[in-house]
Amino acid sequence: MAENNANPTKKSDIDPNFEKQINARQDDAKQEERARKRNEQVHWMTPTDWQGDPFDWNGMKAPFNRDKANSDYEAAVDDPKSPGNSGDLVATTTQIDYLACMERAFRARHTYGAHQFCRPVAQSLGRKKGHGHAKGPFKQSVLQYVRDVLKQASG
Repeated sequence: MAENNANPTKKSDIDPNFEKQINARQDDAKQEERARKRNEQVHWMTPTDWQGDPFDWNGMKAPFNRDKANSDYEAAVDDPKSPGNSGDLVATTTQIDYLACMERAFRARHTYGAHQFCRPVAQSLGRKKGHGHAKGPFKQSVLQYVRDVLKQASG
């Protein structure tokens, strides 16, 4: 808990890896939605900074690296004489959680059998259209939300 004489100051920012992955997921969704509507080959989402080996479980960690957001969180709560503000906690944990969810979803995708694949793909097409839109949830609800929290926390 912050001491009475401590003035909370902003200690965090957008994690560049978080922003890169959010932007990449928006682009992936847009490309997949277009390709599926045209009955064209769809490229599987492959995160940036991944070498592509589905058997390299440790190598799959790099694209979902949360070190910057984790260190920003720690900086916000580490020193009671120089605490971060509540926006730091909201922004950092949101980024950490989104990257963790992306990693779990990516790893889970590799567990689908061929007989299980068609239905989730068909049901996801409308979601892909929305996710791929410039005003879709990745850009407006996730990335902009974290930016707004950080801006508001800056004072």
